[in-house]
Amino acid sequence: MSYKLDLGDDLAATVRATAREQLEEGAAVLRDEQADDPVGAVHQARKNVKKSRALLRLVRSELDDETYRRENRSLRDAARTVAHVRDADVMVETAEAVQEHFAGRLPANAFEDLRSALTKQADDARSGIDGRLGEDLTAALEASAARVEDWPLDGAGWSTARKGAARAYARGRKAFAVADADPTTENLHEWRKRVKDLWYHERLLKNAWPAVLEAQADEAHTLSDLLGDEHDMAVLAERLDDDPPTKHADASLGLIDERRAELLAQIRALGRRVYAEKPKAFARRIGRYVKAARAGDPVPA
Repeated sequence: MSYKLDLGDDLAATVRATAREQLEEGAAVLRDEQADDPVGAVHQARKNVKKSRALLRLVRSELDDETYRRENRSLRDAARTVAHVRDADVMVETAEAVQEHFAGRLPANAFEDLRSALTKQADDARSGIDGRLGEDLTAALEASAARVEDWPLDGAGWSTARKGAARAYARGRKAFAVADADPTTENLHEWRKRVKDLWYHERLLKNAWPAVLEAQADEAHTLSDLLGDEHDMAVLAERLDDDPPTKHADASLGLIDERRAELLAQIRALGRRVYAEKPKAFARRIGRYVKAARAGDPVPA
């Protein structure tokens, strides 16, 4: 089963099935693949967590506060226990991306000291990995999967999903306005969380009109990736500024700032398109797509 809801089923049943799949898959990856590829297993399991939390937010209006907070916090906190494993590799990849993007602007060895230092940190993170890595996350995923049947969704209709998607879109549009006016690292990072919700929700509902919603989900994904790249650059710049490992540190920081400015221009341009609609218009449109699909109307070619 892919990450999408079955519009021909009732909402409670398809949400539970999708949630169980994501939670059980994340736990299985950590159990079965960690020995061969611990970083890859952690990365995949964290994606499963993000998808599961986005699904919770889609049906948030139907869940009582205790259920929502328990599931959301349990998954969030457990995922944080393994974040350092992937984060170290991301810094190496980010340094390499800057070096490649500005090839010829600095001596070929300008980033070598930085890359070497970051690679050592990544190696150190891996060397600390043992069979216990991800135990807390595996347990949290398994426990949440076992509770899915108890989620109070029996009274939920498809209007619940529409409301959830609309609420997430409205929060994203507001976060965009804040980040656009004051593009601090914190504001951009908070906006990215809401962009991810939009991406996941459009994937979950894409069968309502695949050609349109899949394309829009792809653009939200691109926006999320750009925001992620900008955030990684900001973290890299902070590390380089705090502990410069090379005589080219100032020049390297200048290139990182230049790249961040380029990314921010792309982010703003795409953000204006992704969040072009007002929230009420977005809600009406998504609701009509879902209603037409559930009524059996032929999907436009």
